[in-house]
Amino acid sequence: MFLFFFGAFFSSLLTQNIGTKSPRFSHTAPLRIEAIILLMVGYIGEHYVVSDARNHFLSGCLLFAMGMQNAMVTMVSGYIVRT
Repeated sequence: MFLFFFGAFFSSLLTQNIGTKSPRFSHTAPLRIEAIILLMVGYIGEHYVVSDARNHFLSGCLLFAMGMQNAMVTMVSGYIVRT
């Protein structure tokens, strides 16, 4: 749960900081970070041996990415999104 909330906080903070400088590209950095996380999870899940520690790491990465996505959609739409 902590990683989900941290992902939402990180995405909101990043979007607001970039939005003050260039509002047009405020969601670009969080989207790129989320894409990198998802590609990394897919690559690690496909090419490495499954272990409990690796499963916990991948689950944490997915929770972080889901929190980022939730915060971005909430900020763009203005609605409360429940993931």
